[in-house]
Amino acid sequence: MADASSYFHDVLTGLEDIAEVWPGPCRFEDGLLNVGAAHPVLRRGRIFHRHWNFAGSLQTADERELRVVREFSNVPLAVSLWMKNCFPTRLSLMMHHNLQWACMNRTEAAALRFLVRRGISFVFMEQVPTQAMVDLGLNTDRCCAIPLPVANLTPPVSAEPSSRFTVGLMGSWGPERGHERALGVLLEMKEVSGIVIGVPNPGSVPECRDPRIQVVDTSSPQAFDRAIRACDAVVLNYGRSQYENRASGLVSDAAARCVPVLVPDFPVLRHQVSSPVQVGEVFASTDEMEKGLLQIKSASEAGAYDFQTYIRERTVETCVQDLVRELEALNV
Repeated sequence: MADASSYFHDVLTGLEDIAEVWPGPCRFEDGLLNVGAAHPVLRRGRIFHRHWNFAGSLQTADERELRVVREFSNVPLAVSLWMKNCFPTRLSLMMHHNLQWACMNRTEAAALRFLVRRGISFVFMEQVPTQAMVDLGLNTDRCCAIPLPVANLTPPVSAEPSSRFTVGLMGSWGPERGHERALGVLLEMKEVSGIVIGVPNPGSVPECRDPRIQVVDTSSPQAFDRAIRACDAVVLNYGRSQYENRASGLVSDAAARCVPVLVPDFPVLRHQVSSPVQVGEVFASTDEMEKGLLQIKSASEAGAYDFQTYIRERTVETCVQDLVRELEALNV
């Protein structure tokens, strides 16, 4: 279950506005992976069927029309295009998890190579992970990048300075999120006065009797919003195998609520918390997590994080303009 956040439900979907401002016919495709909850085998079948139908629609589309796809899966799309012998060059695929999958799985890598060789253009969030592309033997000539959008929400009500320091652990509880190791660090920090564990699967959180801990079910948008706003900082202890080459929606969610984040020092995440201005810190290992949180605490007290500029430069409208400019530069 995904968190019911503005990022997943509203913000990225707003990129569909490119269809209104692109200088020519354009269609924005969303939801090739949105097939609902089902048995894993049935879910894979539904995903392939969606990609198959999408490939079929390309065969009859106006060849002048630009198709922008927000979410897709490497293997189903590559197989569908190959079987239908359909290789449109006016197709742009937005990359989120796809490169990370390719770095972890040979079949995914082969499928992504197939798509790259067909002249399709790719839009990355934050920056093109050039080294990862090179390592996989992928050409970056048809790649561009735009910032991950941030929702322009109601700013938090200014509060009186407080000595309390509440840290949040957000996202589905699981090993790829590194929650347990991060929680261990927080429990050892005397500066941490509160710990909010905001997850859509609270039943998976192991029992802990520390009175500082509050477990919040974030499966509703309202609960998700309240959980983040209750924090002075959010820790995202992502694993390298899952997040080395991708941006995080939770970074955008926290920034939209003016909450700084601490993230692993992976290139894409580092860029996300520092461009155009700093809204968080990075750590190289769990041993540095405490240092990073203390940096956030000090910087927050000094008012060093300029969230308003960060949000203003990453609105959906701004990112749509960036997308148009980048795709025009690729001559799609």
